[in-house]
Amino acid sequence: MMSGAYTHLDRLVALAGAARRLDLPVRTRTGAPRAGGHLTRAPGAGMDFMEYRNYQAGDDIRTIDWRASARTGTTQTRLYQQEKERPALFILDQGPSLFFGSRHNFKSVTAAEVMAILAWQALLRGDRVGALLLGQVDGSTHTMNVRPHGSRQHLLQLLQQAVTLNNSLRAGLPGDGQALPQLLGRAVHLARPGTRVTVISDFYQLNPTGLSSLARVARRCPVTAVQPFDPLEHQLPPAAVYAVSNGHRRGLLDTRSHQLAQRYSRAACQRQDLLAQQLASHCIRLHRIDCSLETESQLADCIRRAGKI
Repeated sequence: MMSGAYTHLDRLVALAGAARRLDLPVRTRTGAPRAGGHLTRAPGAGMDFMEYRNYQAGDDIRTIDWRASARTGTTQTRLYQQEKERPALFILDQGPSLFFGSRHNFKSVTAAEVMAILAWQALLRGDRVGALLLGQVDGSTHTMNVRPHGSRQHLLQLLQQAVTLNNSLRAGLPGDGQALPQLLGRAVHLARPGTRVTVISDFYQLNPTGLSSLARVARRCPVTAVQPFDPLEHQLPPAAVYAVSNGHRRGLLDTRSHQLAQRYSRAACQRQDLLAQQLASHCIRLHRIDCSLETESQLADCIRRAGKI
């Protein structure tokens, strides 16, 4: 299903079904508070056996393995891997550069759908979900900070805020080259060690300052970058003369020049290669999502290739 220029809350809520269909491991939550679907080497109340050790005063007698005790001649206790949550922090860019699309979804809509699917998946794992959201309201840069929480109601509020920013986008809004770098600077202080961080942006505004902040986050947290893109950003439309507008001015785009088309594609490839190299140098995996195609199947393909997002 395609949403077009704008998304809405019902659409993002419906993507909970897509999250369930993704080929990701989902573990049943334990009864302990803040238990989640990620295993830690710390012994605790979990389901996966870790090792034996000699019985110690205070151990739960239900964990004694009598067969192992008989074999070794000493009372043996079974230890299990403790299940712990891993907070998920999403950094969602809804800036003016994402308000573009040539077919089906705008980049801003695809970005919101990516966050919704992955956020629902994190909640199904038993993780807390939070976000830093960036957009423009009434022509001014606006950010929202949603602290991680593990309830469905909290996630619905987060998605509603994403919809608010998405629906505030208009053609001709001026870009703010410092907005994304400043947001990434805030992430340095909000992303606790072990938090899974996902940055969803076209990265047009990623400058050295923003990259430095992202690198600092990546030194203590696993970071993934997801980049919505439109095919027209990498290849000009078929040879013809097109009427174009940036929301303020109108003009004509002549794509009949083969040399122009080559220069355009070459510049786009160079820009993309540079971004991939910059992120890879900080061990940040980059996934690209075509906004002219359906979002869910592309995310599933990314997960199958990478194992997880």
